Amino acid sequence: EEISTDVSFTIVLSELSVIQTTLANISVEQVRRLPRMTDESKLNAMQFLSMLCMYSLISEPMLLPLFSCRMVRLTIEYGFCDASIVGLSTAGFGLFTFTDDILLGYRIGKVCDSLIDESPNKNALRSRLCRELDCSLKAMVEPNRTVVPLFIDRYNSAMMNGDVESAMLCLLAYCTGSFYIGTNLVSLTKTFKSCIDQAANYQQTNTLHVAMSNFRAVLHLTGRSNDEVGIKSYEELEEIGKNTNSQLLLRRILMSQMSIHFYDRNWVKVMELFEKNPPSKFNNVLATGLALYGGVASLTLARQTHELKWRRIGEEAVEKMTKYEKVSSVNYSWVAKLLRAELHYLDGNLDLAEATFKASIGSARDNQCAHNEALVHELYGIFCIENEMVDNGAKQLQLALEKYKQWGAMNKANDLQMFIDIVDPTSLRALTNTP
Repeated sequence: EEISTDVSFTIVLSELSVIQTTLANISVEQVRRLPRMTDESKLNAMQFLSMLCMYSLISEPMLLPLFSCRMVRLTIEYGFCDASIVGLSTAGFGLFTFTDDILLGYRIGKVCDSLIDESPNKNALRSRLCRELDCSLKAMVEPNRTVVPLFIDRYNSAMMNGDVESAMLCLLAYCTGSFYIGTNLVSLTKTFKSCIDQAANYQQTNTLHVAMSNFRAVLHLTGRSNDEVGIKSYEELEEIGKNTNSQLLLRRILMSQMSIHFYDRNWVKVMELFEKNPPSKFNNVLATGLALYGGVASLTLARQTHELKWRRIGEEAVEKMTKYEKVSSVNYSWVAKLLRAELHYLDGNLDLAEATFKASIGSARDNQCAHNEALVHELYGIFCIENEMVDNGAKQLQLALEKYKQWGAMNKANDLQMFIDIVDPTSLRALTNTP
């Protein structure tokens, strides 16, 4: 059988619709009742498809549903083997990535978790499927703070099994995930350096370059951008990504650059990147970041410029994040509320905007990520100052400053301190003649 590499989104959705129907009521018991796969040619085909899935995840994600669908069909027709778990996991990942059926993808992932626990090769399977099950399906639904520590366990398992490639990807996932859950950036700098050193030592070039890209955001926030020798520039990394067709690297470069401009409050730069890479077809953890960065930036620009295109992008971000909030309130409620607050502000509903900013702060605090709480305090503080609530605005900015320092983002803290000095309440009262 031949599989075309020229795959349209329509073909992807057609394949996934079959998966949705086939696996709609999947359970561990159903899979256990399948006979063992014994046909050597089919076992070889499953192993080959498993390898294709691994490399397509990096370079050609659109092919994943085609490969996983064939693996599921082979399993149903010829029986179960360890590679069947790879096929099922990848099918769940495909649903998560390309459709709105996130919860079915997550349920398939939970079935795979149970099957892995019963396998004599469970350590190898857990590390091999870290990206599909842990970095994506679990990270989307379960509390991020409980998921990220799993990546180190997967790394250790892979190293014990001699699977260096999976080990490096797990370590990279740990570094990246730690950034997004607000791990202290000074501590995270050491972890990133270890990842980069190991990836270079084991000649895992794709992991090496993705780690460099992610690390650049950390260096910028800490103010140590010029201290690290040997970290390639974004331009160099982008050229490598294009030459090697590493979609993973190109996506991570995008997110790293956007995060820098976002924390610098350079909304124009954020949207320049956003418009070049709109999140039209990917329903994953990456899209949540795009919704946050693009949502805040576009709603702010809509308020400043009154251009309808910015409002439209902002409203789409609110809609997307509201959907994610229903999937996992613990992970995304604070973001959804923050975006709704910005939209209320744009609409001139100041009382509702203020109440929603406060609700977002509460949700960010429940999320236990200091950097998220810092961000909401900062944006709420700016809202207050722009609406003549000077004292509360200064208070909110001071709270943000403390949280950014707690995160270790000293460059961001210094920039915010300069802004606070400019908008000192006494100075503002003098400018506005407010008593």
